[in-house]
Amino acid sequence: MHDWLPVLPANSLEAASGTVEGKLRQQLASATKVIKQYEKMVGTLGKTTGVPTTPPIEVVLGALQDAADGNLSSDLMDKAQETTERRDRREFLNVIRQVIERANIQLDAQEFRRLAGMAQVLGLEQSIVGAILTHGLSIHPNDEELKRSKLSLLAHSTDSRDRQQARDELAQIVGMKITEHEVLPPQNINDEQLQLFGIMLDALHADGLDTEALRIAEAFSKKFPTRTIVCRNMARALKACGHEDASWAWYKQGICAPDASDASAVWYGNSLHNVERHVDAAEAYLVACKLDPDDGVNFGHVAEELALAWADGIAGNTKGRALPDAIDVPEVIRQLVTAAYSCPRVDAECISRCRNAARRSEVDMHEAEILLRTHRPDEQDAVAVEANVGVDGGGGEVASVRRMGIAQRVELTRSLYAVLKSEVTIPREDGPK
Repeated sequence: MHDWLPVLPANSLEAASGTVEGKLRQQLASATKVIKQYEKMVGTLGKTTGVPTTPPIEVVLGALQDAADGNLSSDLMDKAQETTERRDRREFLNVIRQVIERANIQLDAQEFRRLAGMAQVLGLEQSIVGAILTHGLSIHPNDEELKRSKLSLLAHSTDSRDRQQARDELAQIVGMKITEHEVLPPQNINDEQLQLFGIMLDALHADGLDTEALRIAEAFSKKFPTRTIVCRNMARALKACGHEDASWAWYKQGICAPDASDASAVWYGNSLHNVERHVDAAEAYLVACKLDPDDGVNFGHVAEELALAWADGIAGNTKGRALPDAIDVPEVIRQLVTAAYSCPRVDAECISRCRNAARRSEVDMHEAEILLRTHRPDEQDAVAVEANVGVDGGGGEVASVRRMGIAQRVELTRSLYAVLKSEVTIPREDGPK
């Protein structure tokens, strides 16, 4: 170094004393002495063939430099989270650039999935999400969840070639075989394969291959008629092929399956909403509330459908079942919005549906909005919360609102369902035909 840089002092370590760099170098020199002492005590690793190892001191030096620069893996994950919360897309992309460029940054598979999720929250292009997952797979090529995330992204791509690739790979993972004359499902199927089965059908419908999707769904419904994902995909395929009447029975089968989830009830409610059967849709969404009383959007769905049914009734435009007289719509919607905002999971869709319901039914959202602003997802019991909603911090109005605990949300769901329940959610004893 002195040959190349003659201006360097004879003893760089001493010359740097008193500076931040000098302190760091002294620490490294001390660490080097300790390492040499241990080498004298226990010896050194023998030479090995194969992948060369990095000397320990170089690993320490690199880590210390990264720590000083804020470039440790944990630092970058924190930066990514902060930029996502600020919705700062540019800085988030800078973090991703560092993750991909720096070979010494080794995130685990779960962290790559988190980064991909953050990119989606920020509304970045699918190509960015795909780049994150692809880089993650280059480091963790055998991680099954990363593979599924990448295939799901391809299945919902805007490029038909991506969707075709996803369908082929998903069919192989699911364990099914498709010939010209028949579809052969696997002998057994687990929950993860069922999820991938549904994603594969998403890709078929996206390309307008509804008949092929129905052919596959029929084969699976014969083999696994009591699996909720199979039932709801059979219903969707039937409806896409123009067999709407036959699809309702499969939707009902899906919400009564042993492994029923709120997702199946939401699919059912969405389908009923699309044909303006708002009271029936509210009934289906109440089943979603029963299956998952912690997801605010389920209560938001119910509130919105009741508001639509109420508005149609006033305008004389009711196309489906009329609202029962026993329901005080403004009061019930107020309770549903309170329940929604009391859930651990409250997202933008939930808030939008609740506000739409309140606007249509002319419900005052003042108290509910206070509840939303003081939302604490870790609360599990009903508690009194006070919030100052004044302007400029000067003597504003103080309102007291009470959250609904899970027991109250379940009771609200049960009481409302008792009023609305019908054959819509009570399937035929002999099952779908």
